[in-house]
Amino acid sequence: NETSMKRKSSLRLAFATVLAALLPVATQATTFNIPNGDVAGLIAAINTANSSAGADTINLAPNGTYTLIAVNNSTAWTGPNGLPVITSQMIINGNGATIQRSSAPGTPDLRIFYLDGPGGDLMLRDVTVRGGAVAGSGGGLRVEGSKLLLVNSTVTENSGTDGGGIFNRNSASGGSELTLINSTISHNTSLGGFGGAGIFNLVSKTTIINSTVFENRADGTPGFQGRGDAIRDAFSAPGSVILKNSIVASPTQGLGDDLSIAAGVLISLGHNIVSDASGGLTGPGDLNSTNPLLGPLANNGGGTQTHAPLLGSPALDAVPLADCTDANGNTLLTDQRGVARPQGLACL
Repeated sequence: NETSMKRKSSLRLAFATVLAALLPVATQATTFNIPNGDVAGLIAAINTANSSAGADTINLAPNGTYTLIAVNNSTAWTGPNGLPVITSQMIINGNGATIQRSSAPGTPDLRIFYLDGPGGDLMLRDVTVRGGAVAGSGGGLRVEGSKLLLVNSTVTENSGTDGGGIFNRNSASGGSELTLINSTISHNTSLGGFGGAGIFNLVSKTTIINSTVFENRADGTPGFQGRGDAIRDAFSAPGSVILKNSIVASPTQGLGDDLSIAAGVLISLGHNIVSDASGGLTGPGDLNSTNPLLGPLANNGGGTQTHAPLLGSPALDAVPLADCTDANGNTLLTDQRGVARPQGLACL
């Protein structure tokens, strides 16, 4: 009868409600738009992204500035961080924005980014990371058992005991991988004996494509100065550092050891320029002991600052059209500024 049918319908609805409450809630990737200077909003977005499934996207304000003035978290092992530790997949679109540690007197030491664990994968696009400083590894970014992809981004004026710009290290929970495409790592400093002022690669993998690692300085302790002014690799499998179409040079700021590869010869995919003989590169078009003749870090167009080749620079038209690709052979259509490639008869 009608009463019985209504009772059964109510029971089905109640059962469905209880079942829905017991099942895990499906979550979708979220997009966050952070107003210029809203550090609290950026911190909240990272915390939310860490707790959700999917690769969340954080959009920063075009040409905005996000200045960190306080430590967000810290451990005795890793030191202080200005932003929450990244433990989930996320994309940060900078749109030319800068995330920096404040230079005001009294600002505590802190690194900008720390990626931890196999889920902590980050893509930074069109972002400048500036001024991080720690008495530990990775002044700008520390990558531990995670993946970091830098695209059209600049890491500058950061300092750490080792890996002043970026520290990349495997962890017990998984491998770590750093990839640079159309990016700049410049004017970073390491102060410890292991060096790696621009990038320190420890038991992990680093791939650098169409990028510039320029005028970094490994001050180190007595007897260790210059150990990887640009890049230091330690205890990794041979071939864990890959270079293609890139500049690795510290002609005036460095101490004469741009590439310090402890585990064996790196892999060169060709057309790299190194300002000293430390790399011993033998790929097609590689130039060792060659000053790339670059200008200062400046606004040369695009969202992030770059080092423009000067008149007579060996970097001009150095990459043939056929090699205007990433490590997997995919065509690169723009440079760091967003300017179309190729230009004329060459990639650059």
